[in-house]
Amino acid sequence: MSNSKEAADRLRISVKTLLGHVRDGSLRYVNVGRGTKRVRYAFTDADLAEFEQARARRNGGATCQSTSRANHRSTSSTFNTEVIAFTELQRRRHDAKPKRSSA
Repeated sequence: MSNSKEAADRLRISVKTLLGHVRDGSLRYVNVGRGTKRVRYAFTDADLAEFEQARARRNGGATCQSTSRANHRSTSSTFNTEVIAFTELQRRRHDAKPKRSSA
């Protein structure tokens, strides 16, 4: 079994990242401490190997969306809209208000 520092070194990540994987449940651990507020973690070689296997990826599968060629849209959309100036909106609202009659 290895402690957090040794496990992080084996996975080539920081201890903070390692503990993040522990918190989200993607990395199994053994609680070797007795405290309830500050847990002491230990990691078995089998659990570290399982984590590495689960996180392994192959190149060529998914491409980066930011560098891949953009696909053309398959649908055509038409909108029936009207663009008007902000001052035109103000004028329409002003004209729509009932006028006060002076008595």
